[in-house]
Amino acid sequence: MDDKKISPAKRINIVQIKLVRERSIMYKDRKIRSPQNAYEIIRDFLGDNDREHFVVLCLDT
Repeated sequence: MDDKKISPAKRINIVQIKLVRERSIMYKDRKIRSPQNAYEIIRDFLGDNDREHFVVLCLDT
């Protein structure tokens, strides 16, 4: 006979992440040469949000 204790069920959280293209913007300088340039692009997009955002900029190399 097996003396193992059976643990009660445990609830786990399931998180879903969706990719949503909200809009596109024009960048007058046409090239991103520094982190500062990238910040300038997304600064207006993020605004004064009260929550954390994860932003991905897809760049050509």
